[in-house]
Amino acid sequence: MQNKVAIGPSTLTEDSTPVYLSTKTVSRCRIRHCMLARTSMATGAKLVATCWTRGETLTNADMTSTGINRNPDAVSSDRWYLAKWKDGRTGYICEVYIAPAYRGGVGLNHCR
Repeated sequence: MQNKVAIGPSTLTEDSTPVYLSTKTVSRCRIRHCMLARTSMATGAKLVATCWTRGETLTNADMTSTGINRNPDAVSSDRWYLAKWKDGRTGYICEVYIAPAYRGGVGLNHCR
């Protein structure tokens, strides 16, 4: 898992807001009441994904920063993975929060 934000033309840094699992494939679940409680994470957390689906498009890019269109670490995606939390609950996490080597579906089936 990678909770980083792309800023300007070359910076990729830890996001100050933790990422979490969601009950829906939409952004800002913390304020939309679809955050899966007690699943906050920082970079390095490990999850087991079981499948993927499509949802709202998210980005890890600070679109207000100068030069962001040249940042090779800026990514946008509408792919969401269904992942299992350590207590057995499942929730969704957007691909922009997944380490680059594990993006693109990585051979997982589409969620039913």
